[in-house]
Amino acid sequence: MESYLTYLTAAQITNIVPEIAPIMLCIIVWIEIFPTASRGWISELCATYVILSVMNYLIIIPIWGASVILIIAHYIDYIIIHID
Repeated sequence: MESYLTYLTAAQITNIVPEIAPIMLCIIVWIEIFPTASRGWISELCATYVILSVMNYLIIIPIWGASVILIIAHYIDYIIIHID
């Protein structure tokens, strides 16, 4: 249930403030500035926001651009996983 609520929150934030994906990505990278108790849900919220923003962007661009964006998103995810 918690993941679903996080998804709904990220979807609402995407609709309210649609262009802050780079800021959310920076929050994921600098998650150590937050208290330990809240790192998990903040990181999940920001990651879900970035994924939803990429999905919304992929809807409006042609197929060749979508493949480039998907490759970039894959490498960003790889970098985030291996930061620690």
